[in-house]
Amino acid sequence: MTMRNNSGTRGGFSLVEMLVVLAVIALLIGIIIPAVAGGRTAARNADTRTGMVQLGNACSQFEIDQRRRPGYFSSTQLGAGTNAASYGFTSMDNVMLDLLGGITKKPRDIAAGIISVGPGNNDQTQVNVDLNALGAPSQAAGSSTKSYFTVDKRFVAQTGTGKRHPSMNDNALLPALTDGFGQPILAWVQSDSSATTAFAAENTNSAAVIPSFTWAANAGFLSDDVTSLGKRGETMRFVSETEGSILNQSNPIANRIDTLESLLGNPAAPDPAAPANDQRPLRARAPIVFHSAGNNGVFLGVKERAAKPGVIRYAPNLDPITSGGSDDILTTAGQ
Repeated sequence: MTMRNNSGTRGGFSLVEMLVVLAVIALLIGIIIPAVAGGRTAARNADTRTGMVQLGNACSQFEIDQRRRPGYFSSTQLGAGTNAASYGFTSMDNVMLDLLGGITKKPRDIAAGIISVGPGNNDQTQVNVDLNALGAPSQAAGSSTKSYFTVDKRFVAQTGTGKRHPSMNDNALLPALTDGFGQPILAWVQSDSSATTAFAAENTNSAAVIPSFTWAANAGFLSDDVTSLGKRGETMRFVSETEGSILNQSNPIANRIDTLESLLGNPAAPDPAAPANDQRPLRARAPIVFHSAGNNGVFLGVKERAAKPGVIRYAPNLDPITSGGSDDILTTAGQ
């Protein structure tokens, strides 16, 4: 008589059991990864804001000490069409010349780290900077005598094709302050002229129009050939309404100017003389506005809710940029 052994052991999991385990693991991954990514994004946002606030404090201290806003060259020089087309020297570059120092009387010597930067190529629109002396007092007449900001890992030169416009000049060798996502931060600096006749314009070439802010002053990071910006390598080129930044030069000028008015205008200060169907700001958010592209790495990207359909128009008491319509980060400085 054959005896059955009831004490045998199982050989493994059944197919159903394995599928259940895999489903549980997939569910946990689906929960954990977004939470981790969200936490990382929040940390980088906080890091960006902290750095921009520090920058604003440095600007305020400079203004107290020097009785002027930081910026070695004039707003007219930065806003010139020639700067936008051929040099790409930005408002942040200009601010940092005063905050970091490093200006030198030594002749240009790339091998020694001495570069020539500015919105032009003559004695009035160019100055030499010793990259090894950034953060040290300046040697140039008319510049600050001490540094106001520390050079650290956040400063990264945007060299290489597509990183900045144009990619092959000394301005590209000047380290750019980056945000928590590794993207350069823009500075929008109000005109130093008391006779402004427009809130925003593309450039300062017209003697009849002296704008408070010019697009040309940030063309270095907003021109068509900026297709691999910063650590994320994002393109700013405006492609219809599917890719890039609405501040890019391929977007019609009228759209860019309208967007600048919404970006830089004080939502609580509409111009009472403006018609109801064409509202304009009477005052700026502040004399200096610092602008991070945020998590997506694109300055007012076309896919952001506030940027559809390719333009943001100013409206009284409405701030579509800071109210959740965009992931861009703004902080202000100046008096």
